[in-house]
Amino acid sequence: SLVNLLQAELYKITHTKVMAICLVFTAGIEFVNSFLHGGNQIDTMTLLIEIIGLISCALFSGLSVGTDFSGRTIIHTVTSGKSRSCVWVSKYLSFFMACIVLLSVNSLAANAGFLLFHRTGLVFSLTGMTAVVLYTFAGIVYDLCLASLFFIITMQIKESGISIAVSTLFVAVMISKSNVLWVDRMFPLLNAQTVMNGIPFCNFLALLPVPVVVLCAGIQFFKRRDL
Repeated sequence: SLVNLLQAELYKITHTKVMAICLVFTAGIEFVNSFLHGGNQIDTMTLLIEIIGLISCALFSGLSVGTDFSGRTIIHTVTSGKSRSCVWVSKYLSFFMACIVLLSVNSLAANAGFLLFHRTGLVFSLTGMTAVVLYTFAGIVYDLCLASLFFIITMQIKESGISIAVSTLFVAVMISKSNVLWVDRMFPLLNAQTVMNGIPFCNFLALLPVPVVVLCAGIQFFKRRDL
């Protein structure tokens, strides 16, 4: 069943080194980013926060999902009688959950590094902290919609290294299209009202259908292709 497949996927994520590697990569790079750019290069830092988060998701997709193809795990699962739709959905949902963790750690590491290296004396009110949490959550959801594309890229390519390279190239394309990435994110988040007004709701409305489209299209592709 789908539930059993999802449980198996989550067990694999929590008991293999792939997730740990991606978490260390994300946190480590963000601390370096905040140290180097958190002073008078905030614009560079905020852009890199989003880029690092997306690349960590692309890295996880390639190392986890891509390895399932090279190790023939997916083939064995399908040939054992499991529905292709259930296999796809279970991997997609587990990928989503992993990306939520990676993007959350990415944001936490960036904020922690900034406070550690540049603004140790900042004091936030409850209203300010609430705004920070909402704004950060919005950023995670925004990047999650973009990261869903990495999953279908990996499922189509079926090879870890190539899928990571293609996904990274895709991030570069997104960078070149300034209306795709949320490049004007504010940092540090000091004014609660300004923070909430800074969420690009129009972009959100355009991106929110993407994970659903990826899910539906991916299932159809997966059903019809040779493994």
